[in-house]
Amino acid sequence: LSITPDSVQWYMGSNRIRTNVSAPFALSTTALNAGKYIFYARVFKGQNQIISNLTEIIVGEQIAYNKSIATIPGSFQSGHFDEFEGGNGQSIAYIDFSTKNLGNFRTNESVDASSNAQEGAILTYIDAGEWTEYTANITKDGLYDCTLRYANGNLGAAGKLSIWLNNQRIANDIAFPSTQKWETFGSITVKNIPLVRGKRVIRLQFDDAGVNLGKLQFVWSSNLSKALPVANAGGNISCVIGTDSFICDGSKSSYGHLGYLNYQWKQIYGPSKLIIERENGQQVTFKQPKEGVYKIRLIVSDSLYNDENDIFIFVRDGGNQLPEVSITSPIATNTTIENQPFQITASADDLDGSIKSVTFWLDGDSVAIDTVAPYAFSSKLPEGKHQVYAVATDNNKGRQQSSTATFNTFSLAGNWILEPVANAMAVGPSPSSLNWWSNSSADVSLRSCLFDDVYQISKNGEFKNALGTQTWLEGWQNAGKDLCGVPVSPHDGTSIGKWYIDSITGLLVIDGKGNYLGLPKATNNGELSSGSTVPNQRNYQISLTATRLTAGINYGAGYWQFQFIRGGAVNTHVMPTERMLIYPNPASSQIEVVTKEAIVGVKIFNELGSLVLLGTSSTLNVSNLTAGLYFVEVTTNTQKQVLRWIKQ
Repeated sequence: LSITPDSVQWYMGSNRIRTNVSAPFALSTTALNAGKYIFYARVFKGQNQIISNLTEIIVGEQIAYNKSIATIPGSFQSGHFDEFEGGNGQSIAYIDFSTKNLGNFRTNESVDASSNAQEGAILTYIDAGEWTEYTANITKDGLYDCTLRYANGNLGAAGKLSIWLNNQRIANDIAFPSTQKWETFGSITVKNIPLVRGKRVIRLQFDDAGVNLGKLQFVWSSNLSKALPVANAGGNISCVIGTDSFICDGSKSSYGHLGYLNYQWKQIYGPSKLIIERENGQQVTFKQPKEGVYKIRLIVSDSLYNDENDIFIFVRDGGNQLPEVSITSPIATNTTIENQPFQITASADDLDGSIKSVTFWLDGDSVAIDTVAPYAFSSKLPEGKHQVYAVATDNNKGRQQSSTATFNTFSLAGNWILEPVANAMAVGPSPSSLNWWSNSSADVSLRSCLFDDVYQISKNGEFKNALGTQTWLEGWQNAGKDLCGVPVSPHDGTSIGKWYIDSITGLLVIDGKGNYLGLPKATNNGELSSGSTVPNQRNYQISLTATRLTAGINYGAGYWQFQFIRGGAVNTHVMPTERMLIYPNPASSQIEVVTKEAIVGVKIFNELGSLVLLGTSSTLNVSNLTAGLYFVEVTTNTQKQVLRWIKQ
């Protein structure tokens, strides 16, 4: 300040947090949670006052989406852009010019991202100048071929894109040819993109609008034609409070084909400004640290290329920093299908060391140990509610347990019918906008021959359309007339197909010509018309509960969705009878006690041991019970059993 004030008032947002009445006129805050903060000061001299400029302080790090770092060689979905620990990532992990998300995926962020049944999490409504960033672990130096999934509904090429690695452009002027429709995705491949090993940030910068972007797949092609510099700052460091200085060592950095390196060390942030000695050397000394966390950056360069590497310095009361670990999938909203393979994944990181192993615990048992990121294992589970957590162990034998993730596994096996209500069938441009057409209540009666069709899904993997003598025929099947009539081949229910869940996409695959869900005309290659080629396979995006199945199919120009409930004359949902059980479990409205013996009485107790329901039938209405764990005491002529049951 050019004058000596009488006092200075400091503000964080609209809150005054401190007043200085004598020099030094400075502010030191307590530890702040991750987030974005605005600071300013009011300076008083006599009767006069002025307000300083506004300063934004960002607390927290840019991190991988869902803490799951992409691995290259490998792929990532464009909608899985990085997050900011403190909330919305605008101007940190991305720039999007519309503050509102115009899509339906990650609606707390500004990026226009949507969930596509076939393509996964995609970017839409892209404007020139926008960008998104992705943290990735590149395991091998080399030239890579990158295949990008995209849709371009313009007449000509559009959506020019450049790719950056740690702030250096590695591919540019990527244009996307027309795919004719915004819902139709194609692929282009960009060859010979140079990538160097290490934890990196990849930026997708859009220099032009006019494209929807899907997944990016990086495949190693060949060695780099010339070696490039790689920075290595030596790893994170822990030291105790009162330490006078610490040394960072960049000697493990590697030079490129020019054979030499220049070094530059920087402090990015920390609780105080450090004194730096030999900031241009391989080793550097940082003096006078205070308690807290410092971020240090090493930049190495030759006359053509540069690279950088960040580390953290923890100044605290001794001891090992425990690792961080979290379950990344499945989450509570995932649909997992009985006896179908699905992947359980976890993210783990150790800020002052390395992760040695991640142990997965499923339903109380240790089921897998993984020592290499990404940490994962595949499993098949029976119907019911399951719990999973992970335990990470670091190089100093520190152990940390994640929070427990609870999810349901449901059985897809059984007989399904279209729910006889309005909107059981609907079509629109996307799953979030089914506004082109939906059936009315009157249609349920008019098309009664459709609403009694049975879709039989067997535990052994068989699928069958049980249509009876009448089903709904559309004009393309029936000389231009829409009415109930005798089923028409090949959609006549005479063939038995197969079903399975695709382990990569999570889609329900119906395999067999003429087999379908909902309407025969909806295929992944468009709507059928008279003379169209009938596909041998159809893929559906599904969600499932114990009593309800929702299936949707992307047919290119739009999206059909069908709502089913359990029903039909023949039940292929085989329930085990070797022992007494409660079915379904969990359940929300009705349960059945499955046993070969005659039931004398049934009592349901809550977790506190209070009797909440009494009955003598094998079927009980439980809709009035609150959600939670219950104990069901079943008495027969020969035995009494107590079974655990969960009310949804």
